[in-house]
Amino acid sequence: MKTIWSVVCVALVLGVVGAAQGAQSFDNLLPDNAIAYVSVRNVPEMVEKLKLTAGYKVFTELRLFERMLPPEKYAEAQNILDTFIKPLGEICTGEVAVAVLGVEFGADAVPEVAVFVDVSGTQDAFDDYLEETVFPLLDEQGLARETQEVAGIEVLKIGIEPDEDNAIFCALKDGVFILSPRLDTLSALLANIGPGPAVAMLPSNAGYADVKRALGQADFSIYVNLGAIIARAVAENDEAAPMWWAVGFSKLRAIGFGTTIGPDGSATSTMRLTTGGPPDGMLGLIARPGEPFTSLKHTPREAGLYYAVDVGSPEELYTKLISMVEEIEVQTAEVHIEEFEEGVAQLEALLGMKLEEEILPAFGGEIALYAKVPEALGIPPAALMIEVTDKETVERLVQRVFDLIGTLGEDAPRLTKAEHKGVEITTVLAAPMISPAVAVLDDYLVVGTSPAAVRSVIDAGPGNNIEAREDFRTTMAGLPTSGCAMAYVDLRAVYEFVFPLLAAAAPDDGPPAELMQALGALGEHLGGFGAVVAGDESGLTYRMHSKSALLESAMIVGPVVIVPAVMRARETAYAAASLSNVKQLAVAVMQYHADYGVTPQRLSELAPYVSSRGVFLHPMNSDKAGLIDLEKPSTIDEHADYELLLKGTNLDEIRDSSETPLIWEKKEFTEGRRVVGFVDGHVQQVLADSAIVVEIEESQ
Repeated sequence: MKTIWSVVCVALVLGVVGAAQGAQSFDNLLPDNAIAYVSVRNVPEMVEKLKLTAGYKVFTELRLFERMLPPEKYAEAQNILDTFIKPLGEICTGEVAVAVLGVEFGADAVPEVAVFVDVSGTQDAFDDYLEETVFPLLDEQGLARETQEVAGIEVLKIGIEPDEDNAIFCALKDGVFILSPRLDTLSALLANIGPGPAVAMLPSNAGYADVKRALGQADFSIYVNLGAIIARAVAENDEAAPMWWAVGFSKLRAIGFGTTIGPDGSATSTMRLTTGGPPDGMLGLIARPGEPFTSLKHTPREAGLYYAVDVGSPEELYTKLISMVEEIEVQTAEVHIEEFEEGVAQLEALLGMKLEEEILPAFGGEIALYAKVPEALGIPPAALMIEVTDKETVERLVQRVFDLIGTLGEDAPRLTKAEHKGVEITTVLAAPMISPAVAVLDDYLVVGTSPAAVRSVIDAGPGNNIEAREDFRTTMAGLPTSGCAMAYVDLRAVYEFVFPLLAAAAPDDGPPAELMQALGALGEHLGGFGAVVAGDESGLTYRMHSKSALLESAMIVGPVVIVPAVMRARETAYAAASLSNVKQLAVAVMQYHADYGVTPQRLSELAPYVSSRGVFLHPMNSDKAGLIDLEKPSTIDEHADYELLLKGTNLDEIRDSSETPLIWEKKEFTEGRRVVGFVDGHVQQVLADSAIVVEIEESQ
């Protein structure tokens, strides 16, 4: 069955790395209440577009695919690519998609999934591909084939008789090749009806058409009916499903994501979230502003990061938050709102101002953040800008906070005041190198990481704000100028700061060489990244643009260079934690020896000398902590991952304590290495074939 599912995987891969010219027959076949849909608009066209992206250039220039595989595996993969994938890519000149039509839960459940391939213009070539390439492979693997008729269409079954659950069913209808692991799913698609009880139980989908409109003519698109999936999961297992799912996400109907790659390798992506009702759930917490972001004029031109959000009315947002918390508490039978209200009352007493009546109405809905990438290590110049509607009240609030700081006595930070262009700036000298500053402008409260950061905001204006930057205008071009959230990141500036730091790291402490090479090559293609979020009563729409097709580059480069780095980092973290465990156990042995004159006979005798049962387990097995009870010695001796090597021994009689092992890992948790603790107290990770390990194994 591995070969059968390999066919499915090939189709899925094509669906992820290719793209979909929107064959109308797909829409005719897809039920309205399908719960997931991944589509690629036009495979050959998308492949050519991907070649323009930075990720593809890095991938090919560094020969990452070749370098990540052993020579024999690379040759085998290259053969599969040349024999099966490339010919299929030339044949599938239209849409390739994967649809999930229903969900079932259980170990033996077979997914209601189908793969669509548009071969309407190359049907003869596709038939030849099956006959000359695919069928010989299936015969070689000993997989049986048979045909049957369903709704007047010939269906091919590929599998091992007589187990129908381990089979693949495929058919060709109106130039669309359909493949599914379930006959009922395929039959339902051929008959253009829903695929049976599992989908019939799900709520009808009202978000699909809305998501499709938002995605437009995206090269690559994903659609998921989250409301249907969650409703099904909650219905299947009420006890295990968190109740906040129903509260927070029951209003979330569908999510769609689409990406189009431009002729210069840049990418514009759209994400659409639709809700099943008015915005009174989690997605309704952000409101639509009426005008474009005015904080742009206060943002210094040298900003490397700009982020803004407009929550509409702070009072209304606060009311929604309280309402949502109360709704969650009703569902979960927990009561915390009273504690929250008590905390608010204490805060109001300290400030001498009412939150809902005075503080919140004094602020507008817009909050923005600017940051400049630092030229050296340290706190980056950054400032938070909060819209002000009542300057007098905000000034009174700020002064009250400063008065409270002054009541801290000798430990209170020192406050200094200075003016810049007629605006008073108060600096809080909290600690060396830490001096946040605050100023109240006519329309914004500014809180900066330093007085210089606040001065930059005061200086910004027409001709000196971030809108004057060419790369900002280029990145944000095509994105709406207003929305409930907007973001911009100068990826090039971030790269130029971070990459030298990584490159300067010691070889043993720094990132893998493959990652550094890939990052070095990728840096040449980086530009700005921008995003805008708009909201209405039916949900939220995110639109993103990246000069360097960032997301697509990450899809290509990421698995090759990031995953090995993450795995390596995780192994390093596990090893460090195990070294700590062995060190703690060695110290416990010393304490036991001080009390009794000899080392213990069993590891469990160290229980009174350790603070946690987790010390007896390798971090890779931390989920087994429940098996160990410090009050029951037998559980320690049975499940511990470490072994005491010197039992009932007087350590004072040992001459070479630095080379005498005391305790170690029972097995290799890190391939080719073992952690060993020595009598003198030092702990180290040694090679599994080292003399010390061989000596220990021979003595046992």
